[in-house]
Amino acid sequence: MGYQLQGAIAIETALRELAGTAEDACIVPLTQHLCLLPMTDALFDAVTVAGAAKLDGFRKAPAGFGHASAACSTSGPAAYVEADYFVGTGTQSAQVWGGGQIVLGPLLPFMSRGGLGGGGLAAAGSGCGLSEGPVPRR
Repeated sequence: MGYQLQGAIAIETALRELAGTAEDACIVPLTQHLCLLPMTDALFDAVTVAGAAKLDGFRKAPAGFGHASAACSTSGPAAYVEADYFVGTGTQSAQVWGGGQIVLGPLLPFMSRGGLGGGGLAAAGSGCGLSEGPVPRR
């Protein structure tokens, strides 16, 4: 069994800013006031800025997304993450912005076995202010 994940993590208002007018954007609540904006094909097409710089090392980050992430990080940290796992082995990549600049990464691609511990996703979560411990129920 495997999974792939590409998306942005931030507070909801920042993700709404990143999504712009994309009709198919789906913001998913996580925990500790953060949300996930999955990078679907439709969102990728809607937010790509022709001729803008790409995020080096990421497979599905649209051109211009680094600049947009930096801009929206003035209201709180924002991360772009990618993961690709199959049968417990895979890669994680992440970059975090805060106060309008890069504060972590890019962490590219980090090979790991058996989940999230210590990889790019865990580092991005910490960079966005997530703390370890019990997850509060909603």
